[in-house]
Amino acid sequence: KANTSIEWMEQTAYTGLSNAKITAKQGAEVNLYNSVSVEKNTNYELTCMVQASDGFASEVSLAVWNSSGDLLRSKVCETGDGWIKITMTVNSGNNDTLRIGAIVKGANTTDYLRLDDFTFQKTV
Repeated sequence: KANTSIEWMEQTAYTGLSNAKITAKQGAEVNLYNSVSVEKNTNYELTCMVQASDGFASEVSLAVWNSSGDLLRSKVCETGDGWIKITMTVNSGNNDTLRIGAIVKGANTTDYLRLDDFTFQKTV
């Protein structure tokens, strides 16, 4: 059996038309990201909505990598009941392209996480 899975949902889960359901078995890690163009040496805020399964024991982090895949910053985020917003700030440094997304590190065979409504914008 696979250690990870990502399932795209074609329904309205939070405010978007679709969301990602991620499962990572114990000891497995899922990196979900998208590449974006950025201004160099600029502060950005990455946010998304998450909903964790009951008794969620795995770890979810927001993360930013450079275009080569080197992790620049990550932040372990709390989960709770229902949909909650998680947020992280990052500076683009000398990069004009970043990979933005989330990391899920599995702790057991029953945890899953839904992710929706990613936003990435310059901070004021």
